[in-house]
Amino acid sequence: MYGDIDYTTLANYSGRGYITTCGVAAEAISRNYVVVRKRLTVAQHTRRAFLAAAAGLTVAGSAGIGWADTAHSRPSGAESELDGLDVPEFKLTSYSQHVRPFVTAWGKTVEDWYPAFAAITQDMTATGGGRLIVPAGRYHISGHVLFDLPVVSVHLRQGSHVELVGSPDVFLGAPLGFFGNAKPGEPIENRIQRDFAAVFGPGAIGYPADQLQRYPHENGVAMSYIKTAIMDGVHVRHVPGKGVTAQFGCNRIIMRNCTIGVTSDSAVERNYRGQCSIVAQGGLSFDRRTASDALFTDVVVENNTVNSLSVRGVHASYCRDVKVTNNTLAPSWGAGLVLQGVAKAAVENNVFAKTSAGVRAGDNIATTGYPLAEGEHEDAVILGNVAEPQLLGNQLGGHSHRHCVFSWTDPRYPHYPAGVAYARGNRWSQGSAAVFGGAPQWDAG
Repeated sequence: MYGDIDYTTLANYSGRGYITTCGVAAEAISRNYVVVRKRLTVAQHTRRAFLAAAAGLTVAGSAGIGWADTAHSRPSGAESELDGLDVPEFKLTSYSQHVRPFVTAWGKTVEDWYPAFAAITQDMTATGGGRLIVPAGRYHISGHVLFDLPVVSVHLRQGSHVELVGSPDVFLGAPLGFFGNAKPGEPIENRIQRDFAAVFGPGAIGYPADQLQRYPHENGVAMSYIKTAIMDGVHVRHVPGKGVTAQFGCNRIIMRNCTIGVTSDSAVERNYRGQCSIVAQGGLSFDRRTASDALFTDVVVENNTVNSLSVRGVHASYCRDVKVTNNTLAPSWGAGLVLQGVAKAAVENNVFAKTSAGVRAGDNIATTGYPLAEGEHEDAVILGNVAEPQLLGNQLGGHSHRHCVFSWTDPRYPHYPAGVAYARGNRWSQGSAAVFGGAPQWDAG
């Protein structure tokens, strides 16, 4: 089954192996296209061409458990796979006739490119998707751009900067959002998976640096209900919440070579437990999760840089395989890494400059839910319900954290077991407690 899969079938199929990854599905589709040689509509051609490229792209870009090792690969190779496709291409500046003046809530008049994006997404809908080129330039937008398409890639060229200056929208929550059938007020059962979405840098995206408080919990690039979701080489300059995020309904998530700049460390963001610079959440919905839900999401977080103080570093939850490798993270107010409800996790060669620089306020509950003593700092790396964690060659600076690594079992989700962590070759700077804390015990060599 290579078409869209709705909520009611997704959990059942993923548990029985009926959902193939995008790469496997793409290979089969590609072979069928060559053998049958039937005439395709533009939409069919676009989708199949993207999926054929995704077969190689996701294999080359996937460095998860049992995947190819691409620790030193760069985004240009992956992007060129899509650049060479014979699919509809759209250039943002070709739609400049739609640009209108816009007065921001803080009284600044700018050129509004949101109508141009809206016209492009309408044309893309007619072709079943395509490739959008954003040339060098500054593009203010008065609204959140939604790509709800079977297949789409956005290429932010060098020197480009897309900046949201309109009203906040927590539901859409990003200047560029890629969501499968996301409509406010509709039940989760109505969501539909789309096949493929990608955003490539080295261009930038974000919000005005001095207006972040206007956009609580909003993100740089956001995706959900996309089978293969890729964010590669994107520069998120200023963002109130998460830098890049893929949440729910994704089979494969790849976040590579991105740079996250200034994120808000305001009280409203600090007390929002899921807030991190990079976030990947599997499954279908946090609120609808049950013991019978299968873990079917694979995640790669690789070669990213967080270069300014953030609320937290990286978060991945309710995923089958997670690899967090070769990332460099600036000091964070809370934990540097949180993994929760994960079957297999490889955390390798990451640099955490300093973590847990702040103190939990209010209820004194840590990110994953375990209690902290009054005024106690959080832990640097938190493993909650991770069955097979592996930590190799990581570096941790500072001394403001409690434990370097804390393993914790959330009693609400006992069906996601916690296992012994294998730790080798790490350089930890001890905080106020032991290097390893919690349960189960550690295999630290």
